[in-house]
Amino acid sequence: MTYLPDARAHGAEMFTALTVSHVEKLSGGWRVHFAPSDDKDGAPHSVDAKAVVLGAGTLGSTEILLRSRERGLKLSDKLGEHFSANGDIIAFALGGRERVNAVGVGEPPKFTGDTVGACVAGQIELPDAGDLDRSMIIQEGVLPSALAPLLPVFFLSGGRILGAAQSLIKGVYEGPLSHLHTFFVVSHDDAGGRLTLANGSLQVNWPDVADQPVYTRVDER
Repeated sequence: MTYLPDARAHGAEMFTALTVSHVEKLSGGWRVHFAPSDDKDGAPHSVDAKAVVLGAGTLGSTEILLRSRERGLKLSDKLGEHFSANGDIIAFALGGRERVNAVGVGEPPKFTGDTVGACVAGQIELPDAGDLDRSMIIQEGVLPSALAPLLPVFFLSGGRILGAAQSLIKGVYEGPLSHLHTFFVVSHDDAGGRLTLANGSLQVNWPDVADQPVYTRVDER
């Protein structure tokens, strides 16, 4: 929807369903090692380039770099340290009177009713001039379609049995969950997470993260 169609229009070649194992430094550039995503244990492949941009997100890029370091790429010992989740929290408001259409429909669409609006079209800023770490932002959100089947289960376990049971029957696009407001809260955690490898895959180590005071403040707000 943004730069990818532009890149394609200017001649960029794109290849999908491939999983990058690691990158290797060459004398005149880089070598990227990869395999088909549905056959990661199959024959490895590689491609050489003068420049490589890793854009696999915090988790994906760090995982590739950690595997690369294991294979000899010189990288900082601090790689994977001080991981933060932006102090993010997802919260819900159930029982509203009006439909809000805040669950994505996917492709092909699971529902063909009203249009689902853009994600984060408005927000409430709660700054703390005396302590930046106590500031937070509350945003309205839209859930991706992949989570739609899980929503009734969430609310069944939370004791909202009537609405959740109706949504199990009617689906989240017709039942009470079509009135569900989703909120994203962005705040400040202690950035105490540590990303490491376990059998070649990324693992997040963050003891007692749920007990941080920031989440109590967010709940109160």
